[in-house]
Amino acid sequence: MKSIILAICFLIPNLGPTTTKKYAKIIEREGRRFHIDPLLIVTIIHVETARTWKRTVRSSTADWGLMQVHVSTTTNAGLIGREEVLFDPALNIRYGTAILAMWRSYHSRTCHLQSHSHPFWAHYQFGYRIRKLRWSRKVAHVYRLLVEKFDGNKDHKDRQYAMPNLWAGVVPPQVQQGVASGKSREAQATNATLLRTSSTEDQE
Repeated sequence: MKSIILAICFLIPNLGPTTTKKYAKIIEREGRRFHIDPLLIVTIIHVETARTWKRTVRSSTADWGLMQVHVSTTTNAGLIGREEVLFDPALNIRYGTAILAMWRSYHSRTCHLQSHSHPFWAHYQFGYRIRKLRWSRKVAHVYRLLVEKFDGNKDHKDRQYAMPNLWAGVVPPQVQQGVASGKSREAQATNATLLRTSSTEDQE
């Protein structure tokens, strides 16, 4: 957990030691649960909150909390009317990390021929069809910095995507076509399960 704490302190030094340790513990736990690199989770939080790490941040597109979990009639519909539960860091990071894991699985199944052009976390922002790489490159820049500064092991399968020669090429036209919601259909079943189990599993 040391590298997570150091990474958070580096990115947001005024967060405070108590909150930093709390977030680091949650990030480590959910990273282990869903087999997602904790430093990638740290990066997503940093980028999605515009470097503020405010747990109560809400976007104009109905994205909530630290990892900007999306809520709509087609995505996480069970949370409509009680979206503020996503201001709980533990629940929010669990949802967000589950979504990352879901898109990594989707990417490995369907985007293997194009994996050099965009990393799996691009789907976290754009869903099934990747339209732009600006957000993904921003994530990659911060992620790569954290890996190199606090954990030089680049062998983690998530970290391989952060190396620019593997994915920074031009997105093929077929990937650019179509627009899909960033946190959409496939996430619903996963998130429904998470909601049912969160109250008990958080006692770990």
